[in-house]
Amino acid sequence: MDDDLKSLERWEPLNIQIGQLFLGFARLETCLSLIVRRSIASRMNKRRHTDGREFAAVILGSQRFKALNDTIKRIVAHEDALTEEQRASLSDLFNHCGHIAGLRDKFAHQSVLPHPDKKGAWLISDTFSTRDLSNERVWTTTTHDICNAAIDLRSAVRWLSSDRTGKLLEFIPSTPPAWRYKSSSLRRLKTETAHSLRKRAVQPPPSPA
Repeated sequence: MDDDLKSLERWEPLNIQIGQLFLGFARLETCLSLIVRRSIASRMNKRRHTDGREFAAVILGSQRFKALNDTIKRIVAHEDALTEEQRASLSDLFNHCGHIAGLRDKFAHQSVLPHPDKKGAWLISDTFSTRDLSNERVWTTTTHDICNAAIDLRSAVRWLSSDRTGKLLEFIPSTPPAWRYKSSSLRRLKTETAHSLRKRAVQPPPSPA
C-alpha cells in the first residue's frame, strides 16, 4: 500500500463524520426555518386565510443558525403558551447547538491535521486565518466527539419536530434531549504544545490529479 493511500485511509473516518456534521446542521437550519415560517403564517392566517406561508417566505428568505436562533428567541418571548420548563429546555438546546456550530465553523474555516500521538484525534489551527502568527490558536478534538455532535443535531431536529400544530413549540417536551457531545472536548492547546505537535503532524492527503 503506497503512502498516499495510507494517508487517505487515515482521513476517511474524519471525512465521514464531518459530512454527517454538516448534513445535520443543514437539517437543523431547515427545521428552524419551517418553525419560524409556520409561526408567522399561523398568525397571518387568523386574519387572512391564504398565502400565509408564502408571505413568511418572502419576508425571511434564507437564514442561517444564528439568525434563526435570534428570531425564534424573539418569538418565544411573545409566546404565552410556553411554560418556564419549555423555555428553559429550548434555551438549553440553542446553547448546545451553538457549541456545535463553533465546532462546525472551525472545520469549515481552519486547517486540520491528524494528531501525531493519538489515533482518531485531530488538530485544528487558525494559522492560515489569524492576523497574528505569534498568537496562533490550536484546538484538539476526536472523531468520536464529532460523531457525538452529529448525533446531537439529529436529536435536536427530532425534538423540535414535536411541534406539528403551527403554534410555535407549544407541544415541545419540557426536558431537552440527553446530549452526547461535550463542549469541553474541543480543547485549546498551550502555544508551546501546539507548535510542537503541528511540526510532527502528518500533512493532509494530496488532491486527486
